[in-house]
Amino acid sequence: MTDNEKNIMQKHVQYCQQYLTNGQIVVFGPVLDSAATYGVAIMAVSAESQIKEFIQNDPASEVNQYAYCPMLAMVAPE
Repeated sequence: MTDNEKNIMQKHVQYCQQYLTNGQIVVFGPVLDSAATYGVAIMAVSAESQIKEFIQNDPASEVNQYAYCPMLAMVAPE
């Protein structure tokens, strides 16, 4: 990772942290996969447009590739 990429990813983590704090991200972080480098985020949103806005405004959007899929339900233990 270059110094520029490292700086971008630090901004990405800060950006994601605000979504975690407000409850729109349930969990996020890097995946420990020896075959590739990537991360996963589970988001709780009511519209696809919120995901698109998240991606568009993410500081890492210039270096990351994104894929997203809806889930039919999310149930957390009380």
